[in-house]
Amino acid sequence: MPSLSLSGAGHVVLEAENGAVAIEKMKSAKVDLIILDINMPVMNGLEFLKILRSEAASKAIPVIMLTTRGEEDIRKTALGLGANDFLAKPFQKDQLLATVRKVTGAWIKRLDQAQFLCPLSHRG
Repeated sequence: MPSLSLSGAGHVVLEAENGAVAIEKMKSAKVDLIILDINMPVMNGLEFLKILRSEAASKAIPVIMLTTRGEEDIRKTALGLGANDFLAKPFQKDQLLATVRKVTGAWIKRLDQAQFLCPLSHRG
């Protein structure tokens, strides 16, 4: 789970069981990065990403897609909708943390104080 990798590295992590819950959480929390699964119930990751990028307040928040669906067409779709990077499961903790550092470079001044939102399916 990415939340374990990130919290184990000292980051604050908010979890949401689907995209609809994530949207609600974003109304009351400042989020510095979103790690997003495509396969979620209620609202999938691509639907969430479309909504996220349509809102002025969340348009610039970095998004890493992390999913079992690593096909090239899914990757292109996610990046075309505004994802900053894409990792296919299974992933290595070091790979996730390196990607977080890469996509948040200019966005987060102090990575150790960043807060992440992880709307993920619980299927692994």
